[in-house]
Order: sequence, then structure tokens, then C-alpha cells
Amino acid sequence: MSHAHDFRPRLGLAATLAACALVVALSACGKKDGGSTQVVAKVNDGEITVHQLNFLLQQQRNLRPEQAETASRQALERLIDQELAVQKAAKDKLERDPHVLQALDAARREVLTRAYIESVADRVPKPTAEDVRKYFDGKPGNFSQRRLYNVQKLDINVDRERAADVANHVQAAHSAGEVIEYLKAQNLRYNVSQSQQPAESLGPLLDRVAALKDGQSMAVPQPFGPRRRSNSS
Repeated sequence: MSHAHDFRPRLGLAATLAACALVVALSACGKKDGGSTQVVAKVNDGEITVHQLNFLLQQQRNLRPEQAETASRQALERLIDQELAVQKAAKDKLERDPHVLQALDAARREVLTRAYIESVADRVPKPTAEDVRKYFDGKPGNFSQRRLYNVQKLDINVDRERAADVANHVQAAHSAGEVIEYLKAQNLRYNVSQSQQPAESLGPLLDRVAALKDGQSMAVPQPFGPRRRSNSS
């Protein structure tokens, strides 16, 4: 059935929009003569198709059935406003503006990049139930034995030549206080901070941190020097 509407002028069309939007939500609305493109609205010399409307509606996640009519109407109104703006921009020849050309090219590249990534992801085999079980069992620190860690971090400023020696002393210490006393004796500058970290926030350090006993320390070399962590559960 055909329900294409000619929106001229823009004002006073709320009832017509609602009627068309409702039909669109329930069935395919209208077709071009001699073609397969389904038209839901005509805006001056332009057209809005059911494919454009459906694409816009698909961007709305978790849309409930009772929201379909309102969402369809709002989406159609948005497309009409957009089409009017596009027509005005074309009339003013804005597509020739260098900044507009750059923005269009950037948008095109972003869409193509996203499409490629999604196509690659779609080709990756879905994990089986056994794969999922092995993954969970292989990371007990993240799942079955997940913990929160009270971390005391010391950022130590030390010369590269002394870094290894300081790291050895830090890891041999039995408490944070012992580390601090050593740093003071060596006239080394440091900053102290404390935080509670869930297992997943520790990333690749998780296995090393999980193996520490309360009060033990470990050194993590950084560009500015070794970083010392100690934990207690």
C-alpha cells in the first residue's frame, strides 16, 4: 500500500507524521513507481525511504514495543528536518567548502574502518562452552579466586645505575615501613599513595601481585625508575 506524503510546507503536519510513522512501524510504506525503494515521505524534491527510517531506529537500543510508535514518529521528524537542512546546504553549495569536504572524508573513513573491523569480528569463530570454561578456569585470579587488594604504592625517583640495587632491596623488604626506612637512608625521593584495587584493574601484574603475602613488595621498573607495590588482602 502507498503512504508517501508530500511535506510542503513543514508546519501543521503533526497528524500526518503520526499516521505515516505508525504505518511505517507496522508495514512497508509506499514504493516509488517503477522501483523497489520504499518511500515514507517526500520533502520538496527529496524523499525519505523506509530504509533510512529503519536504520535510524536501529540505533536506539532496547526499544520496547510500546515505544515503537513514538520512536518512529520522532525518527521521521528528525529525518525530515535533516533532509530540509541538506537541501538548504546543497542550495548554498556548502558541499564545496574545504572544511565540509574534509569532514565528509573523515566520516567516510571512520564508517569504512568500523565496517571493516565488524566484518573481521564476524568472521572470528564463536567460542564454544568448553572454550569459555577453559578461559574462566585459566584465570582464577579474575574469577573463582577474585580479590580486592589494598595497595600501597611508592613511586621512587632513582638513577638508572642504582635501579637494580634499589629494586632488590624493595623486594627483599618485609613491610612498607622497612622500604621507607631504606629509602630515607639512601636519600631517595619517593611519593606514597594508597588505594583499593579490584583484581581486573591490575592487568598483567595480577599474577605477581596475587602471589605476594601481606606486607611483601615487588618492584616494577618504569621510565622514571622502579615502582614498588605491596598488598594485603
